[in-house]
Amino acid sequence: MKDKVVYNGVTYLCNGAVSGAWWNGNRRETAPGYGLIDLFANGSFEEKYVNYL
Repeated sequence: MKDKVVYNGVTYLCNGAVSGAWWNGNRRETAPGYGLIDLFANGSFEEKYVNYL
């Protein structure tokens, strides 16, 4: 399941996993894949979801 919540200025991310390939299709409206997060020295970040298919 892919989800993003920002609460009190804190970002919470829920993404797939590298092991998501065993899903054999979508799981809870999320394609098999994993989250990729780039963290920067200024405290910011970029996130994206990488599909296997």
